[in-house]
Amino acid sequence: KNQKLAKDFLRWHHQPANYGKWFEVNFGYSVGSTRQWEDHAMWSKVDKPLRVFQRAASKTLMLGHQGPATARATEAYTKYIIVDMYAKAAGGTKAEDAVKWAEGELKKIYG
Repeated sequence: KNQKLAKDFLRWHHQPANYGKWFEVNFGYSVGSTRQWEDHAMWSKVDKPLRVFQRAASKTLMLGHQGPATARATEAYTKYIIVDMYAKAAGGTKAEDAVKWAEGELKKIYG
């Protein structure tokens, strides 16, 4: 209801000095991967198995990479076309037929 207050809070919270404190007490949990925090000293304090998340922003790709984030890309993702293609192939459909099916579904979206 109070958009100005919410925006003010977000501006305050995401200032590096404030956000850094929250980042440290959470040991990186509940924090989206960004390159800005990859070299933070906190990573030397977390359990070794969790350090893989330190470079998550540099090592992963976002949905739709390398294309732009569009409504069509989101539609293709939310319809699980690629997932279903693999499921069809794993379930006994010929790989070529599964790919053709996925191509047809994507053409319905992208034209």
